[in-house]
Amino acid sequence: MTSVFSAAYGRVIDRQNWRWAQSAQFRLLLGIVSVVGGVILTLTPFASLRVLVILIACGMLLNAFLPSSRAGTGKPAHRVLSIAARTAWCLGAAAVLLVPALTISFLTLILAAALVISGAVKLTQSLLARPDGWLADLCFAIAWIVFGIVAFTWPDLSVFALAAVFGVQLVLFGVENIARAVRALRDQRTRAAGDGRETLPGATSRGGRRWARPIAAGLVCALAFGSFWVSAKLSGTPQPDGFYAAPAHIPEEPGTLIRSEPFATDIPAGSAGWRILYSTTNADGSTAVASALVVAPSGIPDAPVIAWAHGTTGAATGCAPSLLEHPFEAGALLNADAVLAKGWAIVATDYAGLGTQGTHGYLVGEPAGRNVLDAVRAAQQLEAAHLGTKTTIWGHSQGGHAALWAGGLAAHYAPELDIVGVAALAPASDLPALLSGLTQTRVGSVFGAFMITAYADTYDDVTLGAYVRPGARILVDEYAQRCLTDPGTLASIATALLADGTVWRGDPVHGPLLERAAENTPTGLIDAPVFIGQGGGDTLVLPAVQTQFVADRCAAGQAIEYRTYPGLDHMGVVGDSSALPDDLIAWTADRFTGAEFAPTC
Repeated sequence: MTSVFSAAYGRVIDRQNWRWAQSAQFRLLLGIVSVVGGVILTLTPFASLRVLVILIACGMLLNAFLPSSRAGTGKPAHRVLSIAARTAWCLGAAAVLLVPALTISFLTLILAAALVISGAVKLTQSLLARPDGWLADLCFAIAWIVFGIVAFTWPDLSVFALAAVFGVQLVLFGVENIARAVRALRDQRTRAAGDGRETLPGATSRGGRRWARPIAAGLVCALAFGSFWVSAKLSGTPQPDGFYAAPAHIPEEPGTLIRSEPFATDIPAGSAGWRILYSTTNADGSTAVASALVVAPSGIPDAPVIAWAHGTTGAATGCAPSLLEHPFEAGALLNADAVLAKGWAIVATDYAGLGTQGTHGYLVGEPAGRNVLDAVRAAQQLEAAHLGTKTTIWGHSQGGHAALWAGGLAAHYAPELDIVGVAALAPASDLPALLSGLTQTRVGSVFGAFMITAYADTYDDVTLGAYVRPGARILVDEYAQRCLTDPGTLASIATALLADGTVWRGDPVHGPLLERAAENTPTGLIDAPVFIGQGGGDTLVLPAVQTQFVADRCAAGQAIEYRTYPGLDHMGVVGDSSALPDDLIAWTADRFTGAEFAPTC
């Protein structure tokens, strides 16, 4: 009888061992897949929209079915809450998987909603039921809610954070299953060796679960509150006040002064400042409004004018230098004190769309040139400034592009202005070459986002979908909404560096974008003397590209004085250690006095 029972028991144990082995093998495979997927999701969240969607959907399903949601095992009300939380995750995963055309922005909103709902349910369950491990559940619940809030305000950072959360969970889930599988296989071999010991499949995993959940909860909470802290620190884009609002009827005559008021921020001693609002012209010829700063030396009537076209500050409303903490530093204006000490006045346009409502045409040439010229026209109507008529146009980078365009437009757009010189410092001149250069670096994606967004807003034949990867669309949208002076730009740089590649869908230098970039390259002949200064160490506007641009313009009949400054980069060429500012002051003084122009070509 004993032998029959032993044989039967042996067969039961063999079948049980087989089931344990199969379960262990499945857990091992599941663990390996989870670890690999978690690592991919954490490290390359923008590598592919399809991969991101699938992996995040898996993470959402994991949250729905993990046994960690234990708080709902008590009262019926708790079970209802648990089912609601699981249902929210399942519906979110279904929406993500079944609608492959979702943009990352919409995906983030779905995740945010699922996080807030699930977090609220988990929070209620944890506080009411308080099962074993309820503190870990409470931490997860708070983290989900925090992530949901942050996701609505910082979508690009949130994708990284959410991907990291699900990635960490997948990795920990995988490690726990691998550990369980290894223990189960080891126990199975021990039983097969006949030592008489029996270990139930779940017995070896409890210790793993005891450390895995607190670790996961701690990591997720740290990520959540870290993201919240970063969100609070990086917020701060200036908001235009009522001064920048367009009147009910915009004057049809471009360059008409609409309103003015005194301005004191960073205005040097011995001078007076104003901000002005004036009419100008959009790319399509319609009327628009723009803002500008006017600074004039006190006691000097008919002061010659430096029309300053500032460098890149951003592309969103709120990025106008007149709104920023240091308005002249923001646009890289050379020493304003030295300019005013020479008895010259400054008229610095903000460009349309940076302080005022509407699209800012970043590197769209004709409206930028008009903005510069119309600012001078309007400033001359400001009686308190007592400006003279002689004007030299200066500009750096984006502003150098605008200055060259203003010089080319002046003869027919604003013939009444006495433009005696145009100085472009490291100008964005050959736009197709610049665009090509921006695609070669990840940080270049930030400036590329300004350009592609402006062109898509300005031209019907340029679309974001044709040139931006679907998985990177959220990056382009967020970059274009931040000013370079904002702390939030740190988020743009961080995501640009962390993203797997640039934002572009292949090589963007083709099709309508290439054609529009070429037509916005400043090739109009300028009647006034032209000065172009270029840093020899510039990695944004490449010296070789600038030299070729100058050669092409000289061949077309444009007289240019071209000076290079070895070793200086894009900002260094206009910095304190550069010889260019002094050279430019001397060159401009010659223009105002009518000295002979000595071009290099």
